[in-house]
Amino acid sequence: MLLSFCCAKAESAVAEDVFDLSLEQLLNAEVVSVSKTKQTVEQSPAAVYVITAEDITRSGVTSIPDALRMAPGVDVAQQDNGTWDINIRGFNTGLANQLLVMVDGRTIYNPLFAGTYWELQNLPLEDIDRIEVIRGPGGTLWGANAMNGVINIITKKAQDTQGKLIRAAAGNSLQDSVLGQQGAKTADDAYYRVYAQHENDGPLHDPEGGEAFGSLRDSRTGFRYDHGDNLTVSGDAYVNTTDQLVSVPQFTAPWASVLNDEHDSQGANLLAHWKKNYDDGAQFSIQSYVDHTYRNQVVLSDEEDILDFDMQYNARQIGPHEIITGGGYRLTHSVAGNTSTLSIDPAVDNRSLFNSFVQDKIALVPDRWFLTLGSKVEHNEFTGFEIEPNARLQWFPDSQQTLWTAVSRAVSTPNPLESDLDSNAKVFAPNSLPAPFHVNAPIEYNLVANRDFESEQLVAYEAGYRNKLTPTVSVDIAAFDNFYTRVAGQQSAGPGTAGFGVVLSPVIYGQLKTELANLMSGQTYGAEMATDWNVNSNWKLSAGVTWLEMSLQPGIGDIGPQYSAGQSPNYQANLRSYWNINKDWSFDTSAYYVDRLVAYNDPAYIRVDANLGWKIEPGIQLNLVGQNLMQADHMEYGNTTDLNAAEIPRSYYAKITCKF
Repeated sequence: MLLSFCCAKAESAVAEDVFDLSLEQLLNAEVVSVSKTKQTVEQSPAAVYVITAEDITRSGVTSIPDALRMAPGVDVAQQDNGTWDINIRGFNTGLANQLLVMVDGRTIYNPLFAGTYWELQNLPLEDIDRIEVIRGPGGTLWGANAMNGVINIITKKAQDTQGKLIRAAAGNSLQDSVLGQQGAKTADDAYYRVYAQHENDGPLHDPEGGEAFGSLRDSRTGFRYDHGDNLTVSGDAYVNTTDQLVSVPQFTAPWASVLNDEHDSQGANLLAHWKKNYDDGAQFSIQSYVDHTYRNQVVLSDEEDILDFDMQYNARQIGPHEIITGGGYRLTHSVAGNTSTLSIDPAVDNRSLFNSFVQDKIALVPDRWFLTLGSKVEHNEFTGFEIEPNARLQWFPDSQQTLWTAVSRAVSTPNPLESDLDSNAKVFAPNSLPAPFHVNAPIEYNLVANRDFESEQLVAYEAGYRNKLTPTVSVDIAAFDNFYTRVAGQQSAGPGTAGFGVVLSPVIYGQLKTELANLMSGQTYGAEMATDWNVNSNWKLSAGVTWLEMSLQPGIGDIGPQYSAGQSPNYQANLRSYWNINKDWSFDTSAYYVDRLVAYNDPAYIRVDANLGWKIEPGIQLNLVGQNLMQADHMEYGNTTDLNAAEIPRSYYAKITCKF
């Protein structure tokens, strides 16, 4: 019935084919995340990679995390339907807080742990214009927690999504997904779009070969309004339920209860961006957004309300100087629903964040040598003032080549989970621990708050090289050497030997207390390469290779490191082929290699995806997609004994898209 409806309505539809992008167009694609002003990939003095709308469409991915696998240097690992571990250049954990993620410049990380709930970022992929991935520190412009990189998801202008769109997909893992969207013009140079989307994802596989616990249900709606190039207003609202298991400690055998835990989440956001261009070339812009999220779990509920305001001034060029300056304020109101297992103190809190930045791009030799100097200053309520400077030098030997180098300082500031959390994490059975904890009583293990926890620090050295080898072949290489200090580890806390004491009421039990402290240091170094080859007008190849080495040193008194070098793969690679068989048929394939995770004894794996597309008639597209075709199942992160351990299965789905 859906197909018949689309066929009847698609007579006036214009087929959209973004495949025919020249190499020159790709390198001249504008990005804003590197310098907070428009510049091309070729001009950017940073390790930047752009995942285009074409890449997303042709790859057949069904989520933003899956799309991020295409960017070299990005470590993407799926634990289960509700958990993704994503970071850049190492330190990949579910609570990673060194990566800043934005949608149209709106920060989407959760203030509770300064990381991202990826299962809640289920935007319609059809509305994404590009994903800008900056590998390396972005703190000079974007502030704390842009320590290892920046991911900015840029949505399409409303003018580019006019008409009606209906998309439906169904398969074995992606059980069903439906999108309806309408775009229209309201006045001269004023456009809008509205959408509604619903998705059901089935459970993955457990390591024993059965069905893992857990599924995902997500419903959302949203809009975008653009008036010319000066005003944008957008917003989204969603409800999401993700099923997992949770272990709740207890003082009687078996010492923990395993409960079904539906993570019920809901949220809404509203963003407004306004800019004014002046005759002398200067530009002034203001952006503000409000964001509400609520997440209810068995062990803790969390409600966050954010009010954010930023302004930026791009001064007119003065001689060789291009100066950008700006500042902002963010107010976060948090309410924690504490339980006996996890508690945040204070449970109700208001936190303010002030920031300002300045950057000067200096043309040392016009069209050849450029020096960029800048710094951001922030004041937060955990550690006070933080300064994040950087210097970048860029050289254009000719019109085909670019070389750049940079040195930066970045920080990751504390969050409530690091400084305000008390956790009754586990109860050990009597006589199960070695001396001096070998006692004939259960032992409760606690992670307690440490109000003195400080910012983790990074000094990063980077260099890069780009070259248009031929009119159809380009290469982009980046190398880095990062030095980390004051990285989180665990130390003993509280009275008694090694943080151990005995509690006599209401039952006799031992109590082992630890706290997070800035104990570790480390170094990461490596290189990334990306290349594109437009073989001919109907065939394009893209490839990426990543090499990463990590060395972490526990500090004195460190009894439980937060990170391990073995949590991130040493090598990753991908190869993607986009092939237009003829004007109606396309066949696209993607292959990914991910090295083993030593920390969990997870073996290396190869993932192969294939997408067969058929343009039934103008405005109607049918896709048949297979994912993870090489292996029936594979682990991507964690131990097989973890409570929610899951293997990623071979999957397939069919999708029909109608535009009219």
